[in-house]
Amino acid sequence: VSTQSTGFRLSALSRSKMFSRLAFCRHVSRPLFVSSSLPCRTFASAPANLKYTKSHEWVSFDSATKTAKVGITDFAQESIGDVVFISYRLEVGDIVKAGDPVATIDSTKAASDVYSPIDGEIAEVNNGLLETPQNVNTDPFGEGWLVKLKAESLGNPELIDHETYQRVCSEEHE
Repeated sequence: VSTQSTGFRLSALSRSKMFSRLAFCRHVSRPLFVSSSLPCRTFASAPANLKYTKSHEWVSFDSATKTAKVGITDFAQESIGDVVFISYRLEVGDIVKAGDPVATIDSTKAASDVYSPIDGEIAEVNNGLLETPQNVNTDPFGEGWLVKLKAESLGNPELIDHETYQRVCSEEHE
């Protein structure tokens, strides 16, 4: 498993299996890839209104309620394969620091920890994923969110915007 200090981790084996199955689409002007069973599409959808980690978590912040919603990105969910189980490592009310593990995602390829991209207090966990973990695959930026945090701000200088995140994904894909 990767030794990065924070973020979503894929084993080297998982990465090599994922990338060995990818095929480039040559009928578009920018690099794209697809799984052999999926239609051609960009390999990392990244909504502009979110912030990202280089380790493939996303975070949205609602300044009115001072809550942040956290999940894994499209790139991450596609990398790990079909999600079959989610377990939470913390409970509502627990305090987390950026880099603390908040959940473990079991997929058909690997078990992967998910880490908080910011400091805060666990306000809610997405218990719906306990019954329908596949929502992480089908809607990673919507119904597939993992936790909500109470936080004063995003407060992590390592968070990146969607354009930078897409460059990160491009570099990892190469």
